Amino acid sequence: ETQQHRKEGSSRSSGDMAEVLRYTRERRGKDAVREWRERYVRNDLGAGLLHGKVVSFEALKAMARLREAGEPFSFVVPDTNVALHQIDVLEAMDRLILTQTVLDEARHQNNDVAKRLATLAEDAKRSCVVFPNEHCAGAAIDERKDESPNDRNDRAIRSAVAYLSAEIEGVVLVTDDAACLKLATEGGLAAASTKDFCDTSTRSADLKPLLAAASEDDGAAAAALKGGKDATKTAIYEKHLPMSELDAGVASGRFLKGVLRCSPRTCWRASVQTSDGLFFVDGADAVNRAVDGDVVVVGRREAPLPEEEEENKGDDDFSTE
Repeated sequence: ETQQHRKEGSSRSSGDMAEVLRYTRERRGKDAVREWRERYVRNDLGAGLLHGKVVSFEALKAMARLREAGEPFSFVVPDTNVALHQIDVLEAMDRLILTQTVLDEARHQNNDVAKRLATLAEDAKRSCVVFPNEHCAGAAIDERKDESPNDRNDRAIRSAVAYLSAEIEGVVLVTDDAACLKLATEGGLAAASTKDFCDTSTRSADLKPLLAAASEDDGAAAAALKGGKDATKTAIYEKHLPMSELDAGVASGRFLKGVLRCSPRTCWRASVQTSDGLFFVDGADAVNRAVDGDVVVVGRREAPLPEEEEENKGDDDFSTE
């Protein structure tokens, strides 16, 4: 079986249509089959949709100039993996650009995340732009033979960031994919991992506690979650203590037992109601795989909290065992 893959383009000078991209594929065997599809790209889409209305680049430039002093980035463009796994971080941001590629992938992979992204786009209190990059004449990409869907979508997102960066200062691609990050920086784009972005943001204290575990160890946790070759070498969480040790610790007063209640904003912040009062658990390591409603045993931290975290905690901060 042989395949032929080619692009046929037709330009139009009138109206708002930029061109029609036709992709054809021919397979030859016992039966000759020719497949094709058309994708219409336009030049009247502006910078995308903001709260359901077309927004101009001039409006987004004005928003970019209003960012906090010292904030290096104006608008964040997440890739699909960040949207799927770091949705808590995205929900805490004020200026986002969600590409059509990311929204389509999220809808196919995780309907709950897709609904949360749609809610972000509809929130009138934040500037969340939906950018139809697949149909924008300046950002749409050509199809390439033998390119995987994941590589194709990553390339589409990078193309969108390049198009937006040419018009708006401070646009950054946030991706936890090492290959995508490398290609973006080599192409002259502003790009960062989720962790690095949170570290450099002026709102770092608010964003860092929302980071999912996969971004907290420079990719090691991500490799373990994916079952890669390093999965057996890197432990994401501490092992739970034996039940006999927990029972003895509760009896001696070293540990306290209670029910875990997670924050409605993030599962990495929680409280535990015990016989001695209410205690707080903060961070993925401290929560240690427990979920809301679990009966847990908690132990007091031995190391003091950083000053910026101490201000946001109660009198006692515990970790689950």
